[in-house]
Amino acid sequence: MKFTNFYDHPTDQNYRIFHYFEPEKADYFEELLKKEGIKYIRESEVNSAGNTCHLFGIRREFYAEARKLNYLVWARYRRPMIDNAFLRYALIIIVFGMVGIAIWRYIVSY
Repeated sequence: MKFTNFYDHPTDQNYRIFHYFEPEKADYFEELLKKEGIKYIRESEVNSAGNTCHLFGIRREFYAEARKLNYLVWARYRRPMIDNAFLRYALIIIVFGMVGIAIWRYIVSY
């Protein structure tokens, strides 16, 4: 099981492969690569489930910069951990309330 969207090229060890299943993420990654002047190879393939996978081949010498750009792509398109705003703010209020009560009980006990 892969936890990242990059891996070594299966036949050419001079390249690392970055993959995206969403075209908007792939397009943004390509835009960032062009802006930074990093040379790349882009290809698309359809897997057995019918999903299109956008592949980017990056030379190893540019891997550190490309990885930072990859993180920027994921940061731009990430979703909040709790999508519902009411639940998100309710959780924040409950946590701060519990911490406040704990501090208050600590102060009162002495």
